[in-house]
Amino acid sequence: MSSEINSIYETSECKIEHTGSLPKVGFQNISIPGLTQDITLTSTSSVITQDYYTDHFLENIDILSDSLSKNKSLKSVELGSGRGLLSLAIKLKFPSIDITLIDKNKSAIELSRNNLNINGIKKFNVDFSCFTSSKYRDKSFDLLLSTLPTLPFNLENVDRKNTLCLDGGSDGLRNLRNLGHNFLSYCKNTGKMFFMANDLIDIKKLIHEFDQMGIESNIISKRKKYLSETIYTKSLVDNGTICHNRLQGNPESYYFHTLLIQSEKKFTS
Repeated sequence: MSSEINSIYETSECKIEHTGSLPKVGFQNISIPGLTQDITLTSTSSVITQDYYTDHFLENIDILSDSLSKNKSLKSVELGSGRGLLSLAIKLKFPSIDITLIDKNKSAIELSRNNLNINGIKKFNVDFSCFTSSKYRDKSFDLLLSTLPTLPFNLENVDRKNTLCLDGGSDGLRNLRNLGHNFLSYCKNTGKMFFMANDLIDIKKLIHEFDQMGIESNIISKRKKYLSETIYTKSLVDNGTICHNRLQGNPESYYFHTLLIQSEKKFTS
């Protein structure tokens, strides 16, 4: 598989339609191509929302079709599920899949449970759990999914109280390393992992470390995202938590790329 970022198809067009601006508390309707119904989501101020990572993933939702068409009893687990949009959309697109959503934010767990219910999903599992928990290390899942917006933090004295899920350490890889270890222990040998990242982190280092762990990774899509279009990422750049030199372009048009990555286990015997 190729892991060269420069060779990956790039787009800046978003095909997911969000009705109105995202409220801190309230309802939002989302239209996703390929789904016969719009999704209604609730949101709260206590759950960080960066839907452009999930939007990027969902615009490539058909990458799951080959795996799902071969086995109707697949089980997926999403780590850092937030409001539950990703697993909810996948369940609506592929009704036969069993979904498990895990988050270490209790508010996110309650929010995702509510969002699944109001969109008519009856069978699901949501769990308040740390990502390093041994609870699911039985290699029973076929898919591991994640849109964790992990970022490189450069200041040791920054107040991380409200940005814990974003804190990837100095190279931005802390949460993604845990994701790789979870993939090895949560998923079957034939399982796959699909996750979002960005090129603010040291993505080549991550792919190399995954390779050393026995995980082969391929960047299958990237999208340009202007800093001015973000909320939390821009605030972290503005206060110095993320260095400007990790961004591309000039100060008037700083940008980075969101990356959709597919991973498989190298040794399946």
